Amino acid sequence: MARIISLTQSCVAGGVYRVCLLHTALLKKSGHEAYYYSIIRPPKYWDLFDRYGFEPLYTSYFKKEIFTRVFGDFLFTRDFVEKVRTSNLIIAHNNPGAKIALNFKQKFGIPFIFYLHDSLIYPLIGSFYGVLFKFNNLNKYHEKKHLLHSDLVLVNSQLTLKQVLRNHNEIIDVLTSKIKILYPTLNVPLDEKEIYGKRQKYLLIVGRIDHEAYYYLYNIIKQLNLPLIIAGYGHPHNANFKKILKLYKELELQQKVKFIFSPSDNELINLYKNAVLFLYPGHENFNMSALEAMSCGCPILVADTSGILEIIPHSLRKRVCLPKNNTDLWVKRINEIVQTKEYDELGLECWKISLKYNINTHLKRFKKLVNKFL
Repeated sequence: MARIISLTQSCVAGGVYRVCLLHTALLKKSGHEAYYYSIIRPPKYWDLFDRYGFEPLYTSYFKKEIFTRVFGDFLFTRDFVEKVRTSNLIIAHNNPGAKIALNFKQKFGIPFIFYLHDSLIYPLIGSFYGVLFKFNNLNKYHEKKHLLHSDLVLVNSQLTLKQVLRNHNEIIDVLTSKIKILYPTLNVPLDEKEIYGKRQKYLLIVGRIDHEAYYYLYNIIKQLNLPLIIAGYGHPHNANFKKILKLYKELELQQKVKFIFSPSDNELINLYKNAVLFLYPGHENFNMSALEAMSCGCPILVADTSGILEIIPHSLRKRVCLPKNNTDLWVKRINEIVQTKEYDELGLECWKISLKYNINTHLKRFKKLVNKFL
């Protein structure tokens, strides 16, 4: 069987890391020698790894997170170099993973798949290359190299595909021949009987707590008479995370807002099942949390630029999306859904969509794409 290396920025709770983790678990189950390598070594890795029976490995020798952020994408352990050098395939997530994969392809000819979730971004704070990506010409130059030298490019939505082609239109012919959409639909739909029940009167947002959505949501919640639960992860040194905590402090004291940090999967399922509405008034190239909510029969209301709308029929789309910056429309629509109890019927429609797009459909397509290299 093959040796396959999956590369990503970190190993904490998060959408990209869940994708990488479940890909690694599938490859292991299929009999391959598969490894999950993280550039960052956080104080504690995600407990989801324990559920799948393996631990993440790290690209560098350093034990402290700050040093792995600075050096983890170019100073490697001997074990990492040897495993990659003798591997059959690298699956690189986002530009940090692709930067390392390209290095090994140039040295040893190892093919790599570039799974790009966020174009022209190097989401590794502290890295020298992260600084380079802040300059428009340099971020395009480096991402273009990753795209050109990869053997297959995967993107998480039609939206991301359009961004990539627009950002690199000078190589559009090369890209169209090897770029494919693989929606990160890792949700597990509940049985229909589980989605029915008396919902509690709270709103819910789930995701990393440093996103623009929380700023838009703050203005919405101030005008509503409904409590909000914020569930997700925020790095203690992240400037936006700290700003958001401070912004919501008064609402938290008024018991209008409750934070639940790093919830388990079971906790999330219960939050989704009992919420009247999942909200996300911010741009996402896909939005895995929204699809998780749908899988639990929780209706969603998202920004009209969200990639998840690509899998939602047009007949339903107009009921579940709004312009992210129109506070009045959000307040009006939320009150309408809650007061008319539209959430039950809307939640059922959302759940039906999750039956067509879920972990089984994703992993089946992923396995088919990977097998072409083995």
